[in-house]
Amino acid sequence: MRVLFDTTFLVQVDRKDADAINLAKLIEPKGISAFISTITVSEIMAGALLRRDAKEAVENARMVLAQFDWKDLDGSIVLKAGELLAWQIKSGKRISYQDTALAATALEISADLIVTENRKHFSVFPQTKGMVVTASEALRLLKS
Repeated sequence: MRVLFDTTFLVQVDRKDADAINLAKLIEPKGISAFISTITVSEIMAGALLRRDAKEAVENARMVLAQFDWKDLDGSIVLKAGELLAWQIKSGKRISYQDTALAATALEISADLIVTENRKHFSVFPQTKGMVVTASEALRLLKS
């Protein structure tokens, strides 16, 4: 199974959310291919650098981020993001560029799931219907 994890998932892990932590523990035993976008990397690092305990937070962030396969915004992903942006403009359903690029990443890597707490953002696209789950929902799916 191929899973793209959104920034919100990593924030949940940092905040000691039980479902997010339990889901993270299932990644290796279940043989999940776990991906994050380099956008997520930059968002997590920015958050770590803004903390009072920045040095420790950056070290912890790097350890967590290293457990995922990082997907760069390459040509195929930005072309797909362009398609998704055009669809948003036509449909009047706008979300942030970052989330658009993450959705494009998920589609380009043929992800089975997108794990996020921003279901509303990622579910806006017809192509991602049925792929978008919260950490709690993903945990239930993988335990069954």
